[in-house]
Amino acid sequence: MRSASRFQIEDPEGHAKTLRSIGIDEKTIKKIKEFNTTILLQEVQTKAVKEALFGKQGTQVIDDYRNIPVLSSYAPLEIDGLRWVIVAEIDVSEAYASIHSFEKKVAIGVTIIIALITLVAIWLTSIFVKPINTLIKSARKVGSGEFDAVVKSGSQDEFGELAKSFNQTIASLRGETQLIEQKNRENEALVLNIFSPAIAKRLKQGEREIAEQISNVSVLFSDLHQFTKLAQSMSPQEVVGLLNELVTGFDEMTDKYGLEKIKIIGDGYMAVCGLGMPRLDHDKRTLDFALEMLSFVRRFSYEKDLHLDLQIGINSGDALAGVIGKNKLLYDVWGDTVNIANRLKSACPPGSILVSQDICSRLHDIYDFELVGEIQEPGKEKLVAWQVKSSKLTVSVREEEVYE
Repeated sequence: MRSASRFQIEDPEGHAKTLRSIGIDEKTIKKIKEFNTTILLQEVQTKAVKEALFGKQGTQVIDDYRNIPVLSSYAPLEIDGLRWVIVAEIDVSEAYASIHSFEKKVAIGVTIIIALITLVAIWLTSIFVKPINTLIKSARKVGSGEFDAVVKSGSQDEFGELAKSFNQTIASLRGETQLIEQKNRENEALVLNIFSPAIAKRLKQGEREIAEQISNVSVLFSDLHQFTKLAQSMSPQEVVGLLNELVTGFDEMTDKYGLEKIKIIGDGYMAVCGLGMPRLDHDKRTLDFALEMLSFVRRFSYEKDLHLDLQIGINSGDALAGVIGKNKLLYDVWGDTVNIANRLKSACPPGSILVSQDICSRLHDIYDFELVGEIQEPGKEKLVAWQVKSSKLTVSVREEEVYE
């Protein structure tokens, strides 16, 4: 060969297996595998090559060097005194695929014609027993779950009365079925609002013990500063309405940055990135989400003439996620990664973002961080906290380009 076999390029192992099956010595196969090419290694002693070497050219069906029938076009090729052969081949099965497809269409067409003739014959036969056959067909439809079957009978005899009773029964079943389907859709919508699509699908399939160890996730905790004090001066309806606006805004941002809301506790908000779908930039997405949360709350507070701000803690690492509960299910996340993020949130000054050492190490080229110091709590290890100061990114790009 003076050019590489496409079978070697596309499937080296399969090509080697084919060569062994036709008796090529193992030494040659080993060289082809070692150099990953068939050039100057694979001999092609087919009828097309031999005839072209004798100066002939043509097109015919032969067996190629794999002993597979091919449609081969060949001709001698002389380049600066070199006596080469050019061969272009395509498997017979591929070359005649359109013919085989046409044969298949003809077979299908004949089958359809036979089926139509059979149906016409059956229809002519059924004319004589039409009332009974109509009831039988409708009953079979109902048995298969089709509750839109209606029996039409213009007669005033016993068959007409039977058809009328049958239609009334089907109408009652249809109403019950539609009610059940509506309830099922409402339940599915509720499950999708509570759980991620992946978890909702597993629950719908009947899986109940859902627990998994997930690596490389970023966990965010946030609390609304001064919200409890503010809520004391508001009615319950105003408190709920205010929280609903804020949480709705946060939820829209989770979709934008690819995070999953885990839960809200009072005015606390917890979200995770990289949980349902692994993401290499989970920490950056989470930090960008946190920055937009801060901006959103400050703008919201200014528009409403309030004095609200956020305390945010972020950490990354491994986490355990699963569904707990029997009658009231809850999808939650646990582990040291979650605990550290919560500690950072608790120690965070209002209007700031505290991150762990891991986050700072990975993103220090993109954001400015300021060392806050060690967070020491009784019975817990010391925790180094960094405060996010600003982003180093100066080039303006569209959000969908950043996270594509």
